[in-house]
Amino acid sequence: MQELMNLIDNAIDYSPQGKTIDIFLTFQSPNLIIKIKDNGPGISEEMLPRLFVRFARGSNNKLKGTGLGLSITKKIIEMHKGEISLVEYKNGTTFQIIL
Repeated sequence: MQELMNLIDNAIDYSPQGKTIDIFLTFQSPNLIIKIKDNGPGISEEMLPRLFVRFARGSNNKLKGTGLGLSITKKIIEMHKGEISLVEYKNGTTFQIIL
């Protein structure tokens, strides 16, 4: 639950007001695949290597946060033997979780 809330909160924070976020659930036995997509500005290429690093924050200083959300999310998912990946970062952002 915590990892999903972190990703959904980020998607809401980075999407312009009035835009939607998309959440996709797919079951491909034996895996559950969850994708969360926002319609925000995306992530800069400079930020990609630090995406899941504690206290790393993007260049958008208007938003609150400590830069811990994605690192905590990744840790929780890995503790459940899952994977998280970034599948789109230029036209909005899409994260994929495989459990």
